[in-house]
Amino acid sequence: MGVVNVGILSTLGYYGYTRRDQPWDRRVVSSAVAGTLALFSAEGYVAESYLNTPEGQQEAERAKREGSKFYNQSKEVILRPGVFGGLAGALNVAVIGTVGYFSYLNWNRPWDRQVVSAVTIGLVTLSGLEGWAGKKYKDEELPKRR
Repeated sequence: MGVVNVGILSTLGYYGYTRRDQPWDRRVVSSAVAGTLALFSAEGYVAESYLNTPEGQQEAERAKREGSKFYNQSKEVILRPGVFGGLAGALNVAVIGTVGYFSYLNWNRPWDRQVVSAVTIGLVTLSGLEGWAGKKYKDEELPKRR
């Protein structure tokens, strides 16, 4: 269901962004909003109905166990005092804030695809390097501390 939801929301966002020169028909926009809300409501009803079955309750318990395991691992690696996580978070806030600020300043100018691509590649590379550093820390440094 999540893939469908992301697809619907991204399609609506894409059409809203690429067709800015066309006037918005209120009936079309309200129909899209009402359809999306109806779909989300139906998905919620189906998910709630599934949780009332024995299989759904087993799945919910498994999700709680895995979620708690993920939280504990995240806490161990990222939230622990003295870990690189706080510095990386501050760096991420500064980088994304700077990108957002310059985007806001130049919003009415035509966008150069090369600049947008370069910024996107830079952000993805930064994210990948931080993930690599976190994994390296988890694999090499955490076992030494135990």
